[in-house]
Amino acid sequence: MKLSLIVLLACAAAAAAQESLELPVQDAPEPEIVAVVQEPSVFVTDESQAEILSSDFVRDEEGGYQSAIVTSNNIEQTASGKTTPGAEPETGTISMRGEYSYIAPDGQKIKVVWYADETGYHAQSDSIPVAPPAQF
Repeated sequence: MKLSLIVLLACAAAAAAQESLELPVQDAPEPEIVAVVQEPSVFVTDESQAEILSSDFVRDEEGGYQSAIVTSNNIEQTASGKTTPGAEPETGTISMRGEYSYIAPDGQKIKVVWYADETGYHAQSDSIPVAPPAQF
């Protein structure tokens, strides 16, 4: 359920950013996401009863965006993105970055920092297993 919510939020952010693909970005500084969030006083164990405590989405004049979401079951997600126009109409790239965190069933807080661009999706976390180096 937590992963489904996180994937849904990332897809919504990507879709919102895609709508502004035609807006040019000329070395515009990436705005920072600043959020002050209080920890929920009661941890929700029934995922079906989780509520969104805060949800912010801001689109800037250059076609970028910032989003932040906090839920009552301790899921937190922030993301920002920008578009870079291509040489031809209807072309270009979208780059995004962000992080999300949640509480695992064992009580450990899991945090993932990620970015996505023309090279794909890249995530880093102490909780993501790393394969040993290939031996030839």
